[in-house]
Amino acid sequence: MNVKFVCLANSRKLGGRCVAGLRTDGSGWIRPVSVLPDGTLFEQHYILSDGSETSLLDIVEVCVSSHKPEPNQPENWVLLEKQKWQRLGRIESKEAYELLKPYLTAQSNLFGNTSDNIPFSKGQVNVMPASLAIIEPSNVSWYIDYYGDTRKTHALFKLYGVSYNLRITDPHWELRLGGLGVGTHSRDAGKIGENDKLLFTISLGIPFGGKCYKLVAGIIHLPN
Repeated sequence: MNVKFVCLANSRKLGGRCVAGLRTDGSGWIRPVSVLPDGTLFEQHYILSDGSETSLLDIVEVCVSSHKPEPNQPENWVLLEKQKWQRLGRIESKEAYELLKPYLTAQSNLFGNTSDNIPFSKGQVNVMPASLAIIEPSNVSWYIDYYGDTRKTHALFKLYGVSYNLRITDPHWELRLGGLGVGTHSRDAGKIGENDKLLFTISLGIPFGGKCYKLVAGIIHLPN
């Protein structure tokens, strides 16, 4: 089955990627996954037929075989891996906000709470309603720290008055913020104009230590 979607997340995952977006037919989110147990995508999966990489706001067509909802990720669909992804077009920045506005989360809760994670038990069988959301954050700043030798990039923001501190796994924004030192930095340190809009795609990660962490899996910068 061929599915068309607007790419809203292309995120690091276990040495590969996690890609997700909204279907163009209005039926909601899709996260194409590989046949691997953790569903991680590698270059042979997400590189397009022209040899380039799927980018945010691309309109992409993929071929999937079956719906494979996981308790923490109900939007997963298994790819037919021999079919190359096709880029059908792209949403221009000046049009993107109005097109995405109806899908913006209209509450402070993300996936049922205001924490940075969702508790997850190993034997959990109940499927969550959603593991993907698009938000318009306020009071955005960036925070850089290290865990051992591993650099970690975080987004600090508010959503309807609730403060969040979430790890960024969008590799293009990790690179864009790569020159920042340890500590907190203002929104404009990401080369964002005062009147520009920022949208975040939030995704639940795979279970780790009994928790699924909320990640900033895509950052959409819409210059004014």
